[in-house]
Amino acid sequence: MTLGTRGLLTLTVLAAVLLPACAHATPPRLSNIDRSQFINRSMAAEDILRIWVLYIGQGDAILVQFPRAAAEPGVEMLVDGGKSGPKLQQHMRTLYPLATPSAPTAIEHVVLTHHDTDHMQGLSGLFNDPRFTFAALHHNGLATWVRPTGLPAAARVVRDGDRFMGRLQDTGSAFTEEFRVDGLDTFRAGIDNDQFQGVYKTYAARLADNVSSASRATRGESLDLSGAGADVSVNVLWPEDTLHAYDGRSWSHTINGNSVVLNLQYNNFSMLFTGDMNSHSEESFRHVLTSSGMAGSVEVDVLKIPHHGSADNEEAFIRMTNPVISIASMGNQGFTRWGHPDEDVVSWAGGFRRTFHTHAHERQNYAGRTNAMVEGSHIVVETDGEWFRVFELRDLDDALPTVTQTAGGDGTRWIRAE
Repeated sequence: MTLGTRGLLTLTVLAAVLLPACAHATPPRLSNIDRSQFINRSMAAEDILRIWVLYIGQGDAILVQFPRAAAEPGVEMLVDGGKSGPKLQQHMRTLYPLATPSAPTAIEHVVLTHHDTDHMQGLSGLFNDPRFTFAALHHNGLATWVRPTGLPAAARVVRDGDRFMGRLQDTGSAFTEEFRVDGLDTFRAGIDNDQFQGVYKTYAARLADNVSSASRATRGESLDLSGAGADVSVNVLWPEDTLHAYDGRSWSHTINGNSVVLNLQYNNFSMLFTGDMNSHSEESFRHVLTSSGMAGSVEVDVLKIPHHGSADNEEAFIRMTNPVISIASMGNQGFTRWGHPDEDVVSWAGGFRRTFHTHAHERQNYAGRTNAMVEGSHIVVETDGEWFRVFELRDLDDALPTVTQTAGGDGTRWIRAE
């Protein structure tokens, strides 16, 4: 990221602090958590880590702006890109108004949790935007291939009509390694041999032209956050190196179940990014964590609820994360057609008072799911590693509100991170 852009963000923080308080009710204390909570906290702007869960319609797009080390330009991470390239570009240009083709802003890390259209397609548009450069892409290794000729009739495969994801070993649920992407060379080989199809084909071509490096993200790896300070880490918790099919050979459960899961840690603060994990993969993930003594690695301050809050979540896994605050992103299609977020899942994550959603007002009864409930808000998390708060922002051009400028149902107080 450019120093000029970082300076603008610093001014935004200071402006928010200096603005007079508006006539809003200060968010009440959350009574069902055992954490200290305060209205006013004093912290240096350069110490703040900010997470933007962007309202992108149906899908996920999450931007993380890390605090920068002294004399460093800063580090940015974009997790997924939603379904709409124009929407994502608009949001990114608003957040980085100083970015130009002659002085582009660097996005050091792009994470594609999985290649569902509502997580991937927006990235295709952004990759072509000359206002930004992209250093490293992290992905799970699965792709949408043209069905190969010459496979034995008895071959066990994961496919959906003409779409082909891969071949499984003769027994069990594990994928073979022959249909796997990893570095840029594997993407370019697939492009040159016309092996990809659909929206994935466009995505692969644009990333090959615009991203400096690509690699699979597997459990046990960490992202290189040089320039973000010594107190920040992002660790990959899922998937494992061997990818698996889920729910038999279901396309949707397999593509979602291999989502890249990240644990972000900043001093005492932690957040879990879960992509579209589902009940089948969450059960496997939970057993791996328990057997390896890592169950505590998913107990976090903030949870990005898997799969937009879908009912296809496992209660035991959601409760294992034990979040203070949970966030789910969705659009009108998910909210009205698929019932996102599911009320049981919200309950497992701590209840409506501790949950924020990009599309709908989370404080109301979801029966009927009427248009009157629609908000369309970005959800912002701010933390200095010791304290954190969450608030809704209707327009990215708006100044960031203080706690006393936040309506009671639209944010939290500063909460002690643990």
